[in-house]
Amino acid sequence: MRKFFSDIWKSRFLITTWARYNIEANYLDSKLGALWIILQPIVETLIYATIFSLILVRKPRGDAPFVLFFLAGMVLWQFFSSALMRSSTLISSKINIISQIKFPNQTLIFVDLLEKFVDFLVGFSILIMLNMFFGYFPTAAYVYVPVLLFVFFTFTAGAMFILATLGAFIQDISQITGLALRFFLYFSGVLISSDMVPQEFASFLNLNPLFFMIESFRNVILYSSPPDPLLLLFWLIFSILFFFAGVSFFVKNDGLFADYQ
Repeated sequence: MRKFFSDIWKSRFLITTWARYNIEANYLDSKLGALWIILQPIVETLIYATIFSLILVRKPRGDAPFVLFFLAGMVLWQFFSSALMRSSTLISSKINIISQIKFPNQTLIFVDLLEKFVDFLVGFSILIMLNMFFGYFPTAAYVYVPVLLFVFFTFTAGAMFILATLGAFIQDISQITGLALRFFLYFSGVLISSDMVPQEFASFLNLNPLFFMIESFRNVILYSSPPDPLLLLFWLIFSILFFFAGVSFFVKNDGLFADYQ
């Protein structure tokens, strides 16, 4: 495990350079350029917020605009879903490079994490600006934001390592991941909160780590409500253990990737 993190540190220049190249290739070379990073979360938010604000019977508490309620969850969900979809084909799509060039394979995960983090920062900035436009200014509760994001990113990274490993051996893992994410969206806290559903169903949703992270993040951003400290500690420990489990699974199978071409 020490070698794993040592290799990441030695490859830090490769990770940042590769991530910057991919970001430039994805956005800056297109006709609209970096505007795509801004337009994508805004367009998705407007579509979903318009549709679900009309059909949902119970509205967000505190008369918060549904666009803010939705975007607070969507910026996290976009990071999570796009990271998992990408990781499911990350090893298999780079298998020729892996088999021909010697470099730490885990750098592929961190390159993708860095790319998605840039997208997240743009979406988060849009969220904060919209919040202030509607009169929801940052408060002391924002001190919990870094902790919640650490839990969220650590959990996501663990899932990425697991899916990247499975994707090297199971050809259909990306299709399975896509279907699971479509289903999982409705139970992730993006569209609903615990006070919008029956209590027994809310208890079930709170067993979902993503639901806790998204709802806690939204409560801090919109309502200045800190998360439950015991639940936060529990999911913090869980996400760290989950991350190391994912890394261990990846390291254990790392030497087999080149054999599955």
